[in-house]
Amino acid sequence: MTMRFGKFIAQTAGFEGVGAATRPLRLVIAAAAALLVAAGPANAAGTWNTTLKARDFNGDGLVDAYYDTVLNITWLYNFQPVGSPGFVTWTRANSWAATLNIFGVTGWRLPTIDPNVCDWYWEPQSCALGPNGKKSELLHLMYATLGGQGQTGPFTNGLPVNDGHWYGTQAADMPDRAWGTFWYAGHANKYLKTMKLFPWPVRNGDVGTPLP
Repeated sequence: MTMRFGKFIAQTAGFEGVGAATRPLRLVIAAAAALLVAAGPANAAGTWNTTLKARDFNGDGLVDAYYDTVLNITWLYNFQPVGSPGFVTWTRANSWAATLNIFGVTGWRLPTIDPNVCDWYWEPQSCALGPNGKKSELLHLMYATLGGQGQTGPFTNGLPVNDGHWYGTQAADMPDRAWGTFWYAGHANKYLKTMKLFPWPVRNGDVGTPLP
């Protein structure tokens, strides 16, 4: 736990909380610490057993993706396929996802977030589980679908629950920043586009052959 929190503090050089310009840094750190030691999420079981559907792209009978029936998007099962750039800047993450071809399936992108519907920094869990939860694809997956921080559901491919992922959404008020989610901190925030986070490709709609 200490190592994870230390990593979070070290990465705040590229961090900009929602309205953080008016908040002392100690409050930001205190809020992050509270998230890390909080009791388990209200939706600990998650819904993934019924809302994520396995899909096969190349007919080999293996899972290539999961169709999210709530968000109507397809999550790539192996978010680090052959040729994955790993930790990359926001610009590189977007360009890589846009050109991705997985067994002939194209049209990939980064997850999106609408930061205007609720405060994704201070109340991410209640937002993700509430009526506006679908407005943040990553946080909805984390809290509603998988059941909370640290949960991986069917993603047995080494889902980096202690690392950060980019959204494809820019910060409207800060052109040098874009939105991202650090799974161990459990919220979304604005980060310098030059920071390096994971890109996790998603695709609109349902693609591939259903698997049992």
